[in-house]
Amino acid sequence: MKLLLIVAAFLTASFANAQHWELIGQVPYVLTEIRYDSAGNRYELRQQGQILRNEVLLRQIPVMFRDECGAISFDFIPGGFVFHISASDSTQKIVTYDTVLEVLDTLLSVPYKNPFSDNHRGGSVIYDNGTYYCSFGYGITGRHAQDLSDYRGKLLKIDSSGVNIVAFGLRNPYRFSFKDNEGFIADVGSNVAEEVNYFTGDYSLLNMQWPCFEGDSQLLIPDTLCDGYSYSSPEFTYSKPESRSIIGGCFWNDNYYFCDHFKDSLDYVFGGYLDSNWIFHDFPISFPQFVTSMTVNHLNELVVSTWLGNIYEYVDGPLSIDSIPPDPEKKLLPIIVTSEKIIWNKGLNGRIMVLTLEGQIVRYEDAQFRGSIDIYDLVPRMYIAVLITPLGVEWRKKFVTW
Repeated sequence: MKLLLIVAAFLTASFANAQHWELIGQVPYVLTEIRYDSAGNRYELRQQGQILRNEVLLRQIPVMFRDECGAISFDFIPGGFVFHISASDSTQKIVTYDTVLEVLDTLLSVPYKNPFSDNHRGGSVIYDNGTYYCSFGYGITGRHAQDLSDYRGKLLKIDSSGVNIVAFGLRNPYRFSFKDNEGFIADVGSNVAEEVNYFTGDYSLLNMQWPCFEGDSQLLIPDTLCDGYSYSSPEFTYSKPESRSIIGGCFWNDNYYFCDHFKDSLDYVFGGYLDSNWIFHDFPISFPQFVTSMTVNHLNELVVSTWLGNIYEYVDGPLSIDSIPPDPEKKLLPIIVTSEKIIWNKGLNGRIMVLTLEGQIVRYEDAQFRGSIDIYDLVPRMYIAVLITPLGVEWRKKFVTW
């Protein structure tokens, strides 16, 4: 019989603190983006071109892998994925992958002259109800961003009507987020400022002003280069000597979150969010260093990936070996973890799940129809048992099977 070990080492100050980042995954590769599906499976995109589900390789995408080039972003589409990649011919491509037919198709190819000097390529790709949104950096020449015959330095949408420019005058829109036909672009600056720009999917030819402006600072005297279209001023900018690469971002609880890629001399990584009134708030704690992407998992928790191959979950509130105390007003009944089972009263209204620390669901039951889950056959390791009620996550407990 397996023994259940409640590990006292987790009763540390880090779990007693109100907020902390918990390391939930680590690989010896550069992680460029992570996403979760509704079932809780975690998908990882590695810069070298691998797409994985729960650490199992699904496909190797051929990419040009160097410096800022490689597999940069992905999203789910019906029957597969869409990727933003650097191809071996120094083009930046939006490609789809059919997981049934195992076929790669190119939707868009944007040329970059030099794989070494044209590093600022962007960008994200997001699929939304039949439309693809994608961003591209300006390369190395500022005029590219203002040239409407050139897709560099642009935010584009691809649909049945073809390729359309949503916004231009962007420098290096490495990450943007889109929800309910509106979103924010985190545009990496040069030496002056980092900026967050607002857009909607309906906007066309909205000028974000690079290279004439960066943040609120004028770099060039506006002339025919930046004139002729409506300007859009940033919703938020910041400038710090040591923080110099803004990374967005995602919508979480109706707020837009973003941070910097680098830490300052005090080991602090700047980050925060814009609320529904576009007012900026500092994040309660410093972000991990070298963040490459942010997402929200199936449990509505904020998760980030990093350039070092680390995956962190933001924990807002105590998380220890002991359960999070339920609200007495909700009258939750006892839940017991033994060496064989997780047991609860069938009167609980909600779902019981057991997950690995990497987020993979290994057990799932409707609490109203069963009173227990067998855990005697789980592979020996640490797990998290979670009760989700209609009011949200009410109870969580870490345990180890031996």
